[in-house]
Amino acid sequence: MTKNTHSGKGDRSNLREQRKKIQKSLKMHRRARDKDGVAQDWFHLGEIEVGLGRYKQARESCQKSLEILREIEEEEGMAIVLSLLANVDMKEGKYEAARKKFEKSIEISEKIGDHMSESRYWQTLALIDTYLKKYETGREEDQIALKIAQQIGDKRLEASIWRDIARIELAQDNYNEGRQNYENALKIWKEIHDKDNEAKTWHYLALIDQKQGNAQSALANLQKALNIRREIGDEAREVLVLCQIGIIYKDQEDYDAAIKNFQKALEICLKIKDVVRTGLIFGHLGTMASKRGRTEEGLRLATLSVMILGPIGGNDLDIAESWVESLASDLDYTQEQFESMSHEVVESYRRDQGRSLIEAAFGEA
Repeated sequence: MTKNTHSGKGDRSNLREQRKKIQKSLKMHRRARDKDGVAQDWFHLGEIEVGLGRYKQARESCQKSLEILREIEEEEGMAIVLSLLANVDMKEGKYEAARKKFEKSIEISEKIGDHMSESRYWQTLALIDTYLKKYETGREEDQIALKIAQQIGDKRLEASIWRDIARIELAQDNYNEGRQNYENALKIWKEIHDKDNEAKTWHYLALIDQKQGNAQSALANLQKALNIRREIGDEAREVLVLCQIGIIYKDQEDYDAAIKNFQKALEICLKIKDVVRTGLIFGHLGTMASKRGRTEEGLRLATLSVMILGPIGGNDLDIAESWVESLASDLDYTQEQFESMSHEVVESYRRDQGRSLIEAAFGEA
């Protein structure tokens, strides 16, 4: 069984098309009595079922693959299938079950000399312990994974492990250690010309700066991330960076700079249909309008934030609702006044996606 696997990613219609192709392949391999081919097809079907969120079906497919691989004593394939089953366990919150499967995969990989997979399985064990807040155990497992990655010279894998160790340190508020580990990863991302991960790491370093109260360093690192996002044309993550820059300026009460960055982010969000960020940005703009003495205009923007985020729910909606409640309280709105204003906000969004509301609040800002 080869390591060339389907990603299990893509839209649902694409995944269903892949499933049809693999089902045809499965029939051919069965007719040819090609057990290895049949095992691979069941495994690939399991991957696709995971991508579709059908975990019960994924388990069934993987178990069929595993049975054949045990029969033909194909140990490398067994380790791969066990790791997929472990990932299904993780998605369902069954961390101890996942641990046992990864430990078996490690045992097999060590036996057959597949050190890259061995390192990755140790890395995932560390991730499980990080989820469970067993930070010392997770750190030890990542160190094992790191040592193996360095021994086999897998730079990309090494960098990803440095990143994971940094996350463990930050989870324990060890900011200086976290920064050092991110910088270790950054050096490698630059060396192997991985622009995406380089930009992510500049962003992470900026968040550490922000935690430590160093706004200027955070802004400088975010600018580096922003330059890379624009260079590689990653508009979705460009939005994330612009919003973070906006938040820093907002916290510093430099509202002109904050508004400028949020508006840039908003235009991209509307273009790429990032609903969550669109909603949050309107909320941030609303609070800043209020800070500048335009409380009524700010309430309209915050109300639009709630309307956009309402169907999605979650913590972002809770934040937006708190903004609305605070601003409505300041204005002492009656329920009738609030409903009338909300209707006007809906009409404005239908007409020009809320741009007139921003113009009313900030003019040329």
